[in-house]
Amino acid sequence: MWLGTEDGRHVNGRVFVSLANAEIVIYSRDQRVWITVNASPVIHLYHPTSYEHLLELDISLPVTKMLSAYDEIIKQHKLACLRVSSICVEKNLLWIGTSAGVVLNLPLPNITSASSTEVVPNIIGKINIIGMPHGHFGYVRFLTSICATSSKDSPAQGEPSTSYSDSYKPSGSQDLSNADQYSAVIISGGDGYEDFGNVTSMDTAGRDDSTNHLLMWRV
Repeated sequence: MWLGTEDGRHVNGRVFVSLANAEIVIYSRDQRVWITVNASPVIHLYHPTSYEHLLELDISLPVTKMLSAYDEIIKQHKLACLRVSSICVEKNLLWIGTSAGVVLNLPLPNITSASSTEVVPNIIGKINIIGMPHGHFGYVRFLTSICATSSKDSPAQGEPSTSYSDSYKPSGSQDLSNADQYSAVIISGGDGYEDFGNVTSMDTAGRDDSTNHLLMWRV
């Protein structure tokens, strides 16, 4: 069991937990445990068996780049309390939802049972965090994924498309050794919709910010 606390202190084998209003996001997959705590824009990577802190990623810069074309007031509002709001892993990509509505992803670093703090920092400079052109006006409330085997992915010639309801299963249950045998859809839920690639006119900015939206990416 992984337990996140505001200060992370362990005293005499006991963990003291405050009732402070703080949010903790923990996501475990393969040889990686991703954690972000206390309304932070920083994601920490821990080894699941040695419990070593391997690296940390700050999303502030890529989010700021995505908002560079926006009005200064809107930009300040979105960046004022920037934090990671959700995390999801699929097809060897780490997807990150933010309080600014920006959805990010990056290729996962190669972590093995032998990885340590001496090895992992060498890959930090190679990590490229990418901002998605489509996102939410407000918080990204959740990120999840569904997947289907390739045999179910396309209908037979002349047949209509069918639902994947019988073949979809949570991404965590897929055998990643067969990663090429299935396609996946990443789903984000959040406040409003925002096209970060088209900000030439701010007349409609925030028009649907009170309407919940689901966005989907096929990977």
